[in-house]
Amino acid sequence: MKYTPLTLSAVLVFSAACVDDQELPLGPDTKPVADNADGAHEGNVHFYFLPPMVDQPSYSGTFDGSLVPVVEICIWDGS
Repeated sequence: MKYTPLTLSAVLVFSAACVDDQELPLGPDTKPVADNADGAHEGNVHFYFLPPMVDQPSYSGTFDGSLVPVVEICIWDGS
C-alpha cells in the first residue's frame, strides 16, 4: 500500500490532537496521600475506619448504632 504525503500529514495532525493538555492536580511525580483521622490515627476517638480500608483497630467501649457519622473526602491542600 502506498501512502501519500497528505495521508501521512493527516495521521500526524490527528495523533498530535490526541494529547491530553490538562495538568495533573498533584503533579506528575506526586502520589496521592491518604490522611485517616480516626481514633487509631490521632483523630476522633469515637470513630474508627475498619478493614479493608485499614488494619483492624484496637479500641475499647461499646458500639452505638444510633450515631450517624459523616465522612468528608476532599482534596488536601496542606493546611
